[in-house]
Amino acid sequence: MTDEWRTLKVVHSESLNKTIVTLHKLSQYLSWVGSSYIEKADDFSHTNLGWDAINSSLIGRWTSDGVRISFNFQEFSYKLEAPWHYSIILPEDQTFGEVEELLRHLLIACGLTGSHFQPSDDYQLPYEFDSDEEVERPKSKYLSYWADCRSNADLMLHKLAAEYAGSSEVRVWPHHFDSGMVIPIEVKNDKTLKSIGVGLSIADGLSNEPYFYLNYFSKNDEKGSLVDLEDSDARTINKKHFKGYILPLSMIVSYTGSQAQYDITMDFLNRGIDGIMSYSGLTKQMV
Repeated sequence: MTDEWRTLKVVHSESLNKTIVTLHKLSQYLSWVGSSYIEKADDFSHTNLGWDAINSSLIGRWTSDGVRISFNFQEFSYKLEAPWHYSIILPEDQTFGEVEELLRHLLIACGLTGSHFQPSDDYQLPYEFDSDEEVERPKSKYLSYWADCRSNADLMLHKLAAEYAGSSEVRVWPHHFDSGMVIPIEVKNDKTLKSIGVGLSIADGLSNEPYFYLNYFSKNDEKGSLVDLEDSDARTINKKHFKGYILPLSMIVSYTGSQAQYDITMDFLNRGIDGIMSYSGLTKQMV
């Protein structure tokens, strides 16, 4: 279904990264609902989020009381849903602290305990979260662009999840703000010993722009290095905290049209998985 890929064009990377930081901060309130009102999971999945490509929205998990918050990128607005309550909240020109208090009061109106609405202790953001900072609405083209990137990632990840046995949910994680999933490649006694993390990451220490990634994980430290993918725009990384491949967005947008961009991304993911499987000495477990 390549027609689902949303064509990406070149944008100003610094402005895009600034937009992503704003969205990352605003998304925290969705995760707070999970950490505050949903039973804690060992893998912290109670805090992660889903992506709704149709509505260009991050969506939180439902509480047992039937309450959920989502955030629409293009409309730049929250939606709070409950059995007897529905609200649209516009954070623009308010401080982050004011947005937090407004959401807390609305959660109280939905029957939840307002004092429980707090950030998770399980992770910290990579930048300061200042409650006095005013929320500035990014330009629409960057909001739409990042929504398209999220939708493209969601498309690719769900395709892979359908192909590989035991794949995890496709989720957005509140700490790194990546769309990701895990493919287990060695499991013993219901414990994953080796796996491949796959996803779309925001700019970080590995790249100054967003990128698709494949990250190899092993319970045991392994010597040796991954080899480069032949005839590929991908970068090979062999570091202690990350062993895998990345494909920056600029490499994808250098190709014109949805078909070409889809093909280069899927080729990267498939060949990167093959490269990691070869390095690990294991064979694919396809569905």
